[in-house]
Amino acid sequence: MYLSLYLLAAAAIIIVGYVAGVALMRRYRRYEGEMTLTCPENREHVVVELNPKRALAGEIAGIDDLALRACTRWPERAGCDEGCLDQVGADPHALLARVRIAEWFEHKECVLCGREFKRVEDQEHQPAFLDRDGALIASTDVDPRRLDIVLATHLPVCWNCYSAETFRRRHPELVVESA
Repeated sequence: MYLSLYLLAAAAIIIVGYVAGVALMRRYRRYEGEMTLTCPENREHVVVELNPKRALAGEIAGIDDLALRACTRWPERAGCDEGCLDQVGADPHALLARVRIAEWFEHKECVLCGREFKRVEDQEHQPAFLDRDGALIASTDVDPRRLDIVLATHLPVCWNCYSAETFRRRHPELVVESA
């Protein structure tokens, strides 16, 4: 009888631990990644990364404790007052480059095949952008400092078309077009 109670208690602890771990990882990802902010010192765009461990610990403790882990102005300007963090606000997740890209793609259609994009952020195969000159750029290769320009001037391309077109351009001798 005691053995079954111990097993039941152990199973409950494992389930609660798993659920808590998943919840913590989701909260952690709210702070993880590159975001573009304006440096208050020179008014130029900078790409920063928050310290997600510190931010999550602060959130759990009920305090606002944001700090930078990286900045494109470092190491020259390392040790600044991190005044750019005032721009983060209540939802740092919305400022992350990967989130902005995912939201931009949502409900758009691939310009090459017409397939509608669903939830992009969670996909293993990320889509791409097509510029006016026909150049393709993977969404994961976009410089966050140029993100606003890319979102305003480029067209959406699904991963399947991006892969096929990239292969076609690199190895035209291996491509056979059907009639």
